Amino acid sequence: MDLPPNMCDIAALEALKQSIVTRDAREIYHEHLMGHNLWLFEKRMKLPNAPRRYDELKGYVSQKLGLSFNNVAIIGSAKTDFSFNPSNDFSLFSDSSDIDFALVSTRHFYRFWDAYTEVARKNYLPNYNRITGSIFRKFVEISERHPIHHPHFEEWHKQVGSFKKDIQTGFGIIHDINYRIYDSWEAVETYHTDGINELKKKLSD
Repeated sequence: MDLPPNMCDIAALEALKQSIVTRDAREIYHEHLMGHNLWLFEKRMKLPNAPRRYDELKGYVSQKLGLSFNNVAIIGSAKTDFSFNPSNDFSLFSDSSDIDFALVSTRHFYRFWDAYTEVARKNYLPNYNRITGSIFRKFVEISERHPIHHPHFEEWHKQVGSFKKDIQTGFGIIHDINYRIYDSWEAVETYHTDGINELKKKLSD
């Protein structure tokens, strides 16, 4: 007998927690956060060709931003249904959730780091501690909700805004989009395995 949707969520969450407790963080990272499966397309939108559509989305974003296809991924609750952020208590993807793109580009990372530095020298930098903490972990986060007034960021938002409607109409994504730009894939893995290890500790206590 099939379980009701909420019971399926509970069962899936308990299995995920058990997996986190018993397995290596890098195994969890590669199984759940990497790969061709995208929960948003597969389970929520129920697309019959979900892995191919995910590849098409990555290809579209990589082309528009001038990045390699392999340097674009969605990482977050849209990828897995459950948030892996230790502070979010495994919250489920919802209508108010953001789509979190992980983009790997050393060039863009240092470009925006320089922009942050320039803004901080001349003006008050909102969310200073969060921004500097991110940079030390080798990523910068670019959110539509927290704009930074600098030509590099304004150019980025203009570039992204020009194809956001295409993503909405072409792929059915209506959520806000965040872009986290990492210096390398090693930085992506380190950030997320650190979070998984924090979850492992919380679950084991």
